[in-house]
Amino acid sequence: MIEMKNTIITTSDLLEEFLLDCRVRNLSEDTIMYYQKKFGYLCDFIRDNVLKSREQNVNVNLLRKETITQYIIYMQAKKLKTSTININLRAIRAILYYAMDKEYINRFEIKVLKEEIVLKDLFKDKEIEIFIY
Repeated sequence: MIEMKNTIITTSDLLEEFLLDCRVRNLSEDTIMYYQKKFGYLCDFIRDNVLKSREQNVNVNLLRKETITQYIIYMQAKKLKTSTININLRAIRAILYYAMDKEYINRFEIKVLKEEIVLKDLFKDKEIEIFIY
């Protein structure tokens, strides 16, 4: 097990450091805003549903697998589409894997949800008959 660094890191600190890293890697401003927005949703969820407080400085130690699982259940209860939940998870996963690499939090896996594949009819039966004959 990795021994975590003793420094107290808040979600604000983590986001600021992650976004700086994104800029160094020359990611687009749209991508940076995407990460910022999606991580903000997670932080709001933690403040409102885990801490039940509007404290702005959330300790990154609250970013655990259980918290992400609760967040997924929360998004599902809000009737978000699986594809929308996965978009949120991909952004959060990038930030949390960064925190894990920096040893700010313990390592855990974040998997996206399985999406149901919906096949659309491209052609009507009559159109197919025209192509065949």
